[in-house]
Amino acid sequence: MEANSEKVNSSTSNDGFNVTLAEITNYEWEAVLTEAERPVCPLYATKLFQKSTQLKEVGDEKGERVYRFLGMVASPNLRPDNVESPFTGFGVDNISDSSLDVLSNLLPLTRDPAMRARFGDLLWVKHKSPKPDYKAAKVAAQA
Repeated sequence: MEANSEKVNSSTSNDGFNVTLAEITNYEWEAVLTEAERPVCPLYATKLFQKSTQLKEVGDEKGERVYRFLGMVASPNLRPDNVESPFTGFGVDNISDSSLDVLSNLLPLTRDPAMRARFGDLLWVKHKSPKPDYKAAKVAAQA
């Protein structure tokens, strides 16, 4: 996994976030989730975007990107009736492979069940090369 982490940490994305696993894990982002009224992704997204704005205002560009990225991941609404595109929301259709790789590596480190499920769902739906991420789907279902 170490070689894979290095690859993910040095990659850049074309979705505008350009976050790495190391950057995300340098922040206590899951602590922000506890501020939500209920443990659901749409409320998490609000808190994550608020934190992103706060960090931007104090000049923490990396933190702003990390929390904006996580807010984007938490923000989509689920449309279970649409098999081809079950998520709608900010940025999900344009998420890059490198950002999906970061999520894949973040998935086993994440303690919050709703975010684990969201990461797993997005990896299952979006990470198609070379084949769908069956392990991520299993984690999403168990969360």
